[in-house]
Amino acid sequence: MSDIASTYLRSNPFDKEFSKFLGHLLNDPTIINKTMMKRTDTSLFYFKGEYTQHNPFTFKAKRVEVILAETEIQLNDSIPRNDTIILYQLLGYTNGGKEGLEDAKKDFNRFNRKFGNEFTNMESRELTKKDQVVGTINNYFLLFYLLSPVTVAWASFSDAGENVFAITLRIKVKENIAILL
Repeated sequence: MSDIASTYLRSNPFDKEFSKFLGHLLNDPTIINKTMMKRTDTSLFYFKGEYTQHNPFTFKAKRVEVILAETEIQLNDSIPRNDTIILYQLLGYTNGGKEGLEDAKKDFNRFNRKFGNEFTNMESRELTKKDQVVGTINNYFLLFYLLSPVTVAWASFSDAGENVFAITLRIKVKENIAILL
């Protein structure tokens, strides 16, 4: 996971204490248009911003967004229970059209070639709109893990005139250290 994080993410949650990672991400001077909602007793933490200089993709991104958000999940083992995990997502947007779509797909396939063998299983699902494929989602799994720790996707938003390549990491924080689920 650290290889994936160091390849794509400006702030790596796996190479330092989580509180230091969080401070680095929230105070990153290359992030603009920040939105943040702090955790309360009725809502979970959410942070979103746009990088002005960080672009780890092979294509020239129209914009690069970063999202860090807590979410609640239900673990279905012998006793159903809820838990909170953190989603860390990086999205690279391209212009619409065939060239932008090919750029998003190229990075999607590149990720699979470079990192796919590090996982024990992959589940792929196509996104369709009016019987036309408009995206693909790959969930990567590790042995004995209940959830996919990594998801990559490409999608075309013809209405918005853009395409996206997205990487999502699912993280659990234990004793101020980011770990996989």
